[in-house]
Amino acid sequence: MSVLPAQHTKSEFCDTVVLAPPLVVPKDVHRAILRGWLRVSAPAILIFFAALFAPLAAGMALELPARLAPLLLFPAWLFLPLAASWAWWAWATPRWRVWSLRCVPDIDMLERLAIETGILWHTDDAMGHWLTRTERWTPALRAEAAALRRGRGGPAWSGEL
Repeated sequence: MSVLPAQHTKSEFCDTVVLAPPLVVPKDVHRAILRGWLRVSAPAILIFFAALFAPLAAGMALELPARLAPLLLFPAWLFLPLAASWAWWAWATPRWRVWSLRCVPDIDMLERLAIETGILWHTDDAMGHWLTRTERWTPALRAEAAALRRGRGGPAWSGEL
């Protein structure tokens, strides 16, 4: 069984594509990524789409005139979905990070996969560093994360807490 596209020969395909070595993901890391996606990313996406339709529903409920509704509701339609989903992400991410510190021994692999799957932002560029700084850490979460990091002998995340 061939996985190559029909228009390419094997030598053409191998000369142009670099394949990554297969990655064996431990069960605890896989479980943490799945939990992170289900508790951080998926709700943020659902909140975004729910908030996208909230201004439209409000416009229909208020029975605004047809010409006036787009002008009044456009700012809410533009801002509300982003703000609501970002607020969820900023609140849920630190809690997922602390849970991960408790449950997963290979934090480096977990962080790499969390960035690849879109749960976390990559902190090497300026935008990712700034977006990571919007996470809402409570003093109790920050203290627990610091204690867990000390127990492991160093920082567990490349980003600052």
